Amino acid sequence: MNLQAMSMPLDVSAYISVETKEEDKEDISRYFLHLFDPYTPSFVYRNTVKNYYKYYNESTWQVHTKNEPFPQVLFVCHNENAKKHVLHYARALLKKEYEEKFSLYLTTTKIILSGSNTIWEEVK
Repeated sequence: MNLQAMSMPLDVSAYISVETKEEDKEDISRYFLHLFDPYTPSFVYRNTVKNYYKYYNESTWQVHTKNEPFPQVLFVCHNENAKKHVLHYARALLKKEYEEKFSLYLTTTKIILSGSNTIWEEVK
Protein backbone atom coordinates (compact mmCIF):
# COMPACT_ATOMS: atom_id res chain seq x y z
CA MET A 1 0.00 0.00 0.00
CA ASN A 2 1.36 3.41 -0.93
CA LEU A 3 0.62 5.70 2.03
CA GLN A 4 2.26 8.69 0.37
CA ALA A 5 -0.28 8.59 -2.45
CA MET A 6 -3.06 8.86 0.09
CA SER A 7 -4.26 12.12 1.56
CA MET A 8 -3.17 12.11 5.21
CA PRO A 9 -5.12 14.13 7.80
CA LEU A 10 -1.97 15.68 9.29
CA ASP A 11 1.63 14.73 9.61
CA VAL A 12 1.61 11.40 11.37
CA SER A 13 4.52 10.68 13.68
CA ALA A 14 4.36 7.02 12.69
CA TYR A 15 2.23 4.53 10.81
CA ILE A 16 2.48 1.14 12.50
CA SER A 17 1.39 -2.18 11.04
CA VAL A 18 1.64 -5.29 13.23
CA GLU A 19 1.13 -8.67 11.61
CA THR A 20 0.35 -11.71 13.76
CA LYS A 21 -0.01 -15.28 12.54
CA GLU A 22 -1.73 -18.07 14.40
CA GLU A 23 -1.84 -21.42 12.63
CA ASP A 24 -3.84 -20.67 9.49
CA LYS A 25 -5.11 -17.23 10.54
CA GLU A 26 -3.32 -13.98 9.77
CA ASP A 27 -4.26 -10.69 11.42
CA ILE A 28 -2.95 -7.20 10.76
CA SER A 29 -3.42 -4.37 13.26
CA ARG A 30 -2.80 -0.84 12.02
CA TYR A 31 -2.17 2.37 13.94
CA PHE A 32 -1.60 6.07 13.32
CA LEU A 33 0.65 7.37 16.10
CA HIS A 34 0.90 11.07 16.97
CA LEU A 35 3.53 12.39 19.37
CA PHE A 36 2.75 15.94 20.48
CA ASP A 37 5.50 18.12 21.87
CA PRO A 38 5.17 20.33 24.99
CA TYR A 39 4.61 23.42 22.86
CA THR A 40 1.54 22.08 21.06
CA PRO A 41 -1.40 24.47 21.54
CA SER A 42 -4.79 22.98 22.37
CA PHE A 43 -6.31 23.95 19.01
CA VAL A 44 -3.83 21.63 17.26
CA TYR A 45 -5.14 18.67 19.25
CA ARG A 46 -8.74 19.64 18.40
CA ASN A 47 -7.96 20.12 14.73
CA THR A 48 -6.19 16.79 14.56
CA VAL A 49 -9.24 14.99 16.01
CA LYS A 50 -11.56 16.87 13.61
CA ASN A 51 -9.32 16.03 10.68
CA TYR A 52 -9.48 12.33 11.51
CA TYR A 53 -13.27 12.46 11.43
CA LYS A 54 -13.10 14.21 8.08
CA TYR A 55 -10.49 11.77 6.75
CA TYR A 56 -12.60 8.80 7.86
CA ASN A 57 -15.81 10.22 6.37
CA GLU A 58 -14.12 10.87 3.01
CA SER A 59 -13.35 7.11 2.82
CA THR A 60 -9.88 7.82 1.45
CA TRP A 61 -8.33 5.07 3.55
CA GLN A 62 -10.96 2.51 2.60
CA VAL A 63 -10.63 3.26 -1.14
CA HIS A 64 -6.82 3.05 -1.18
CA THR A 65 -6.62 -0.09 0.97
CA LYS A 66 -9.40 -2.14 -0.61
CA ASN A 67 -11.68 -1.54 2.38
CA GLU A 68 -9.23 -2.54 5.12
CA PRO A 69 -10.31 -1.51 8.63
CA PHE A 70 -9.38 2.05 9.57
CA PRO A 71 -6.26 2.18 11.78
CA GLN A 72 -6.58 2.88 15.47
CA VAL A 73 -5.41 6.39 16.30
CA LEU A 74 -2.93 6.85 19.16
CA PHE A 75 -2.19 10.26 20.70
CA VAL A 76 0.78 10.70 23.03
CA CYS A 77 0.07 14.00 24.79
CA HIS A 78 2.79 15.98 26.52
CA ASN A 79 0.96 16.14 29.87
CA GLU A 80 -2.20 15.09 31.71
CA ASN A 81 -3.97 18.42 31.10
CA ALA A 82 -3.56 18.09 27.34
CA LYS A 83 -4.79 14.49 27.54
CA LYS A 84 -7.90 15.55 29.47
CA HIS A 85 -8.56 18.33 26.97
CA VAL A 86 -8.44 15.89 24.05
CA LEU A 87 -10.53 13.36 25.96
CA HIS A 88 -13.34 15.84 26.65
CA TYR A 89 -13.24 17.32 23.16
CA ALA A 90 -13.22 13.93 21.41
CA ARG A 91 -16.06 12.63 23.62
CA ALA A 92 -18.18 15.68 22.74
CA LEU A 93 -17.46 15.19 19.05
CA LEU A 94 -18.28 11.49 19.33
CA LYS A 95 -21.66 12.29 20.91
CA LYS A 96 -22.35 14.81 18.16
CA GLU A 97 -21.54 12.23 15.45
CA TYR A 98 -23.85 9.63 17.09
CA GLU A 99 -21.58 6.78 16.15
CA GLU A 100 -18.03 5.66 16.66
CA LYS A 101 -16.07 6.15 13.45
CA PHE A 102 -12.66 4.96 14.58
CA SER A 103 -10.86 4.09 17.79
CA LEU A 104 -8.92 6.86 19.49
CA TYR A 105 -6.58 6.11 22.39
CA LEU A 106 -4.75 8.64 24.57
CA THR A 107 -1.77 8.58 26.87
CA THR A 108 1.03 10.83 28.07
CA THR A 109 4.79 10.58 27.81
CA LYS A 110 4.94 10.25 31.61
CA ILE A 111 2.60 7.23 31.62
CA ILE A 112 4.67 5.50 28.92
CA LEU A 113 7.91 6.11 30.81
CA SER A 114 6.39 4.93 34.11
CA GLY A 115 6.28 1.30 32.97
CA SER A 116 2.59 1.05 33.85
CA ASN A 117 0.63 -1.92 32.54
CA THR A 118 -2.25 0.38 31.60
CA ILE A 119 -0.94 2.85 29.07
CA TRP A 120 -3.82 3.74 26.75
CA GLU A 121 -7.20 5.26 27.58
CA GLU A 122 -9.86 4.77 24.90
CA VAL A 123 -12.15 7.67 24.07
CA LYS A 124 -15.72 6.45 24.49
